[in-house]
Amino acid sequence: SRKSPAAGAAVFGIISACFLGLCNGSLMVSLTCFQHGCAAIGVEAYKGSVLAPLAFLPSLAAGIMVMQPVLFLLYWGRSILAGRMPQFHFSKVAVSGLLTGAFWGMGNFNAMFATVYLGQTIGFPLTQCCLILNGVWGILYYKEIKGALAIGTFVLASIIILAGATLDGMSC
Repeated sequence: SRKSPAAGAAVFGIISACFLGLCNGSLMVSLTCFQHGCAAIGVEAYKGSVLAPLAFLPSLAAGIMVMQPVLFLLYWGRSILAGRMPQFHFSKVAVSGLLTGAFWGMGNFNAMFATVYLGQTIGFPLTQCCLILNGVWGILYYKEIKGALAIGTFVLASIIILAGATLDGMSC
């Protein structure tokens, strides 16, 4: 039996989500190393007068500038080598793309402060309550989930996330 294209897309989506979990789950580790030091990799604790997240921003920006072209080539490289240039549709996506980038940047900036002030164990995990807001957008605006059972399952999962966040926050 042949797999449908939808099955392949679902598998790729699941693999991408797992890789995202690995990357985002490790996102604030380097900030914590910068702030407190990491003897294992030879990083000394930051002792500057500027708040650690602000002092960390230039390195974060440099990391983004290095990785984005690599990711671009990984995604589009085969197509470009075959002579098919990607269609970017700048005029159609400029505003939404800029807003997405701005929200992503502001969110990660605030996640750095949450990590600095609440620690790696509590601060960054609390930022993951954004899953609830993402789900609400998906239900109310994009109509991605329909039906009482599916929405009820989402509400139950949201309650569990909030209960976990509350318990995590109480542990500080």
